[in-house]
Amino acid sequence: GKYRHAVTLWEDALCRVGSHINSHLNLAVVHSNLSLLLHKSSATIPDLQAAKWHCERALQLARNSSVEGGDYEKKGIRLLAQIEQDIREGCETFIQSKFITV
Repeated sequence: GKYRHAVTLWEDALCRVGSHINSHLNLAVVHSNLSLLLHKSSATIPDLQAAKWHCERALQLARNSSVEGGDYEKKGIRLLAQIEQDIREGCETFIQSKFITV
């Protein structure tokens, strides 16, 4: 339930190691699921653009990695498909990310 805190932790991890595939995927999951918080407000709207960016970055890193590749790529492809579907269905993004601006 502490999604906002999780965003801060994953962003801090990426500031240290920007090429960490799992951190990008986890941040994508958190950004795409912020609406699961119990108290609805503008702070709980999923940041789908940031989620998509982190998911695409994870896929790029997985495809270029000789060590970690396969599982991360499969997870990333499934997650990206879900994020893109949510975007098509009209979910809005109002939250700014440290890594991208929309």
